[in-house]
Amino acid sequence: MRNITKSLRVLLSLVLVLMLVTACGNNDTKKDAENNTDKNVENNTDNKDEAKLDYPKDMLKIIVPGGAGGGMDVNARTIAKYLEKEIGKTVMVENRPGAGGIVGATEYLVEEANTDTIIVLPSLVNAVAPLYTKVPYGDDDFVPIIGLNQEVNGIFANPKKTGIESFEDLVEYSKDHVVKFGSGGPGTYNFLAQDALYKMAGIQAETVPHKSGAEGLTNVLGGHTDITLAPARIAKDYVENGDLKPLFVFSEQPYSMYEGVDDVPTIMSEGHEVKYEGYVYFATRKGTDQEIIDYLYNAINNVYENEDYKAETKHVNINNANGEEVSEYMKSRIEDAKAFYEIANPSK
Repeated sequence: MRNITKSLRVLLSLVLVLMLVTACGNNDTKKDAENNTDKNVENNTDNKDEAKLDYPKDMLKIIVPGGAGGGMDVNARTIAKYLEKEIGKTVMVENRPGAGGIVGATEYLVEEANTDTIIVLPSLVNAVAPLYTKVPYGDDDFVPIIGLNQEVNGIFANPKKTGIESFEDLVEYSKDHVVKFGSGGPGTYNFLAQDALYKMAGIQAETVPHKSGAEGLTNVLGGHTDITLAPARIAKDYVENGDLKPLFVFSEQPYSMYEGVDDVPTIMSEGHEVKYEGYVYFATRKGTDQEIIDYLYNAINNVYENEDYKAETKHVNINNANGEEVSEYMKSRIEDAKAFYEIANPSK
């Protein structure tokens, strides 16, 4: 009887031990399940955050409000090539030329906030065009994303045709001639800056419109115009081989990028406060989420930092200002344009 009782006690002890081990195992399993559930919740949250940044949904379109082959177009297409690799989506460039960018900017207004279509904007669209014509858009219809490029512009002459080699020569020449100057025509920034300057300096002048800075240089070479405004960069070969003479630049500092040529003076050194830079930037529609703007800024800026891209665009003066910086810069450009307009077209 004692042996039976002893055996029962041992058996009960074993049962209790097994129950405790099982309970502990169940608790560990429950904790593991809870931990896995927590991780799944975290992963789902991360996926939701990533889903918000699933931009663009299919492809990104870049509107260029200018013709194929122009400076804006070439720059946009070069960026698009690298941007595709950066965002892992197709990037398409579409040209919508007309009226110095007004047509493309106006057609872009059909886009809604958070659109998968962005636009390249030249500064004249908001700074100059509204001074000459009624446009269906305002400054706040476009939200800057990132700068694209800035151009130092200069005035170029052909001394073999006119004998003009300096600003002083230009002033003297204008006493006996009406100076024919190349520009994009009334309503463009390169016309307005020149028109204001020549009136300030008492130079008799009239414009001969051209479609691009390159065409303007060709017109001077052929003697069809006396002078023209063009990006200093694209005149490099003509200047270095002696075919064209840079009279001055519209920047704050002399231009020193020509090999074997003296630094080009600024027009401000002649006592005329006229500044004009060709400025282009990327923008999107108003109301776009800041998250998308930041994403686009980072993606495009990464392209700018790409060593292969830098090598391909070494002559382009890239500007990576963020949206706020672009907005501030554009405010100063708008004020400058208004001042030039008052000089060229004084209020009565």
